Amino acid sequence: YADGSLWMLSSMGPGMTTLIRMDPMTGVPSFTFFGAMQADALAHDGTDLFATRTAGEWLCGSANPNRIEGLDPVTAVLVRSLPSPAATETGGLAFLDGLLYAAGVVDTDLCDGLTGVGTITALDPVDGTLLGSFEIGALGDEPQHLASGGEVLLYGSWAGQEGVASPAFSWPVYSLDSAGNVVDSKVLFETAVVTGVEASQSFDIGGMAWGGGELFVLNNSTQTVQVFDFPVADPPPPPPPPAREVSLDIRPGDNENCINL
Repeated sequence: YADGSLWMLSSMGPGMTTLIRMDPMTGVPSFTFFGAMQADALAHDGTDLFATRTAGEWLCGSANPNRIEGLDPVTAVLVRSLPSPAATETGGLAFLDGLLYAAGVVDTDLCDGLTGVGTITALDPVDGTLLGSFEIGALGDEPQHLASGGEVLLYGSWAGQEGVASPAFSWPVYSLDSAGNVVDSKVLFETAVVTGVEASQSFDIGGMAWGGGELFVLNNSTQTVQVFDFPVADPPPPPPPPAREVSLDIRPGDNENCINL
């Protein structure tokens, strides 16, 4: 969601993607173009579109094949290409306070197999420099979707327990501050099934975006964009600076520092 429009990616087969700009009230497309990329996530910084290019699993002794690419939203011309912090596909992208946040599995030792954890990483959108990260495995790490809710990050993923029903699975969206602290959460969907596969058959999320107090969720199961009323909570204010004692010279140049209270 950017510039008053809703942006959507649609796969046209291996290595081909359609990018659609549409009216968020009616869903009517304003224009469409094709891109030679395999993209899973999308974000807009107010000027350029940023999309993931998934090329495969990052293997021991190799370079990460996955990229985050900046595109001109009118011509689809490649503006820049950034390294992805994720060892596999990047599950979500979002901008907050001028930084690009990417969700994915980060693994620091690829030679013992893929044993990483779900992580949100803050990147410099110009050169891809890693500026910080926090783990999100406790909030559910597959699939992972990000959006920016103004002053907070929004993170959505399935939460549930295999084999336990009533309800076994739910789709909560967490409001996170820039340090990864949970500010608020809302459950959008829940179902009494016993496996994650069954849950995703009725609520299979292809992406989400926030704008104007509403959350737009692409549900692949119903092939619709579902719109939720979603005002987000502001992050708590920073704590006041700690009090400390200082020396104060009441009468400079005079040893008699008396004061009339």
